[in-house]
Amino acid sequence: MIAGERGFSLVEAQVALLIWALAVLALVSVQAKSLSQARDSEFGGRVGDAVAALASAIQASPESVWPHYLEGGYDDHMSGGDCLTACSAQQLADAALFRFKRALQAEGRSVRARGIVCRGDSKVRPTLANAGCDGKGEWAVRVAWRARLGGKWLEHAGVWPLRP
Repeated sequence: MIAGERGFSLVEAQVALLIWALAVLALVSVQAKSLSQARDSEFGGRVGDAVAALASAIQASPESVWPHYLEGGYDDHMSGGDCLTACSAQQLADAALFRFKRALQAEGRSVRARGIVCRGDSKVRPTLANAGCDGKGEWAVRVAWRARLGGKWLEHAGVWPLRP
């Protein structure tokens, strides 16, 4: 070795490698959180699309038909199908509600969502356990969903008032 030349010691190299590894782990963590938030935002958009389709169907109907869309609980209209010809107002409502519920379930296991059309106070936000319907107040589509974010389940909710 020439005098005055000096390389890195093994300890210095290990410290540099450790700092680099920590930086990579931090970037991976940020990326994972970002993907999780993007998935949650995407599902929020799907909920908005499903609500908009149902609200359009309801609001396109005469107000006298609206009571056919009222539901007693989250589990109403979980099965059913489309009515193709000579449909009654109730059959059309049942088909629209079934499509709405099916759209909420499309995400699978990573998100749990429940929706309902009912009357209630729009300031009371629904939860997965309680839709917040009291039979009084304004008509609304109410949706609660739970999504995994950062290893935890977070609950979200929305109330979309319906006006004739």
